[in-house]
Amino acid sequence: MNIREQSFGSRWRPIAMLAVSITAAALVTATMIVANGSITLFCVYWFVEKNPDWAERRSIIQFVLFTVPMIMVVAEWILWDVIRGHLSKERYARMQPKQ
Repeated sequence: MNIREQSFGSRWRPIAMLAVSITAAALVTATMIVANGSITLFCVYWFVEKNPDWAERRSIIQFVLFTVPMIMVVAEWILWDVIRGHLSKERYARMQPKQ
């Protein structure tokens, strides 16, 4: 029997899993942006409290408040991919000696 002839379930199942995966990734990303934004805002507040001259530079502070959380999200997703790659079954299978 050809593998293409085998039925593994509904033909809509892959589309549903894709939709769930995209929605989950979007929710995780949104949560990370909120958390990273909060951390960045706290750090900027702490920095401006120690250096009040920077409070007048609104454009720089606004740039930092927008850019740093985005950079942190990208770094977190890269870190997630690296960790997932090290723990994946494919990597484990490649490391096993061929018999």
